[in-house]
Amino acid sequence: MYEQNGREVYFLGQYNNSSQWNGLCILNVYNGDSLETILEGVYDNGSLFSYRRASCESKGEWLITDRVCHTGYNSGETWVYTKSSDFKKEFTADDVTDVQILGVTELLKAKNEVLLSYYNGNTSGGFYNDDTGEAILVKYFPPNTVASSAEVPVIRTLYKGCFKDGDFHDDSEDAWYITRGVDTGYMYFRGVFIEGNAKRQETDDEVFENNLSKEQIANYLKRYGLSEYLEQFIIK
Repeated sequence: MYEQNGREVYFLGQYNNSSQWNGLCILNVYNGDSLETILEGVYDNGSLFSYRRASCESKGEWLITDRVCHTGYNSGETWVYTKSSDFKKEFTADDVTDVQILGVTELLKAKNEVLLSYYNGNTSGGFYNDDTGEAILVKYFPPNTVASSAEVPVIRTLYKGCFKDGDFHDDSEDAWYITRGVDTGYMYFRGVFIEGNAKRQETDDEVFENNLSKEQIANYLKRYGLSEYLEQFIIK
């Protein structure tokens, strides 16, 4: 254990002959008795190669990431879950054992939280930043927001395209989303997105459809290779 910025940091891992972190290393960071961050990092002579991370966000949510590090950006996945309660430390620096150092999987199993969003794409500077056009963001309605007869999360928005500083941002007219409000049906839009919003351009390549049926949604998802999400689109 060591202290950093007023936090207790518990380290489980190994050093190489140059005293650099090497191989799989796990960090658990506690603010008082409450778990704040888990990092499962794979290091090569002190340089982070890939990692899984769970962190408690200021909005009271768990941010889970599984990423590979590249020069200037990271690639991989990000999940955001509800945070129903704190995870409390039940040991001290004097009696901690290696089995009490948590991994990301153990945290999720212990808390059984609800998925709020999923992102698959590149990040940089702490934001979703991806100019490939292949990044995907799925946003779900919070619990008890919309009625659902199935025990599955209900998709609010599924977007595929480019991102800039965390927002939908794509002027190629190839980006698209399927989205709905609490009291509306699903709509489909393919076209230009600027700073998180769809921008109607009234061009021949732009497509807009409202009040989609389940069959229409299925056809769009099949076209883009995302049929696994069909059952999470709940039609009222």
